[in-house]
Amino acid sequence: MRSTNPVRPSLPGRAAHLALQTFPNARVIVTGYYPMVSEESDTSVLGGFLAALGALASGALGPGAVVGFGVSEVLRNAVAKNCAVFAATANLCLELAVIEANRQDGSARARFAHPRFTARNAVFAPQSLLWECAFDPFPEPLDPVQGERAGDCETHGARTDVDRCKIASLGHPDPAGARRYFDAIAPLLP
Repeated sequence: MRSTNPVRPSLPGRAAHLALQTFPNARVIVTGYYPMVSEESDTSVLGGFLAALGALASGALGPGAVVGFGVSEVLRNAVAKNCAVFAATANLCLELAVIEANRQDGSARARFAHPRFTARNAVFAPQSLLWECAFDPFPEPLDPVQGERAGDCETHGARTDVDRCKIASLGHPDPAGARRYFDAIAPLLP
């Protein structure tokens, strides 16, 4: 009988179970996710960030949704809600996948590490733990390897979307965000 549960941890569960089977002496750590945008994200620059990520289609949101690099609070809050739902659902599925993998393996070697980012840690929020960008006039990632990555993107342009490659760090954890992940993972290691 097929499950009607809308939360389906089966694929991550199979991956965790496969890792447990393949590496019988290993501890498998599955990391959680974070809401990239929150109600605390600065509306004055969020539009440029979302556009850089391809989240805003020209005219698709209606007049007044994006002003320069900014967005309305209504749009920011809608994006923030979607990000929060995505993160909560992903974390629930990942945590259930760990439980299922351990059940199938008959062990407790798989663990779920939740980084516990808050609304204040989202992009362009007061205590962001994510790589952001400046606009001059196009998005320029603020990570220290941006220049090196841009060169590599150009070198491998036949295999990648060069423009997206150049901004690959946007919205991913910066060093403080990586530290938050480390702090979630370290206690789970033997």
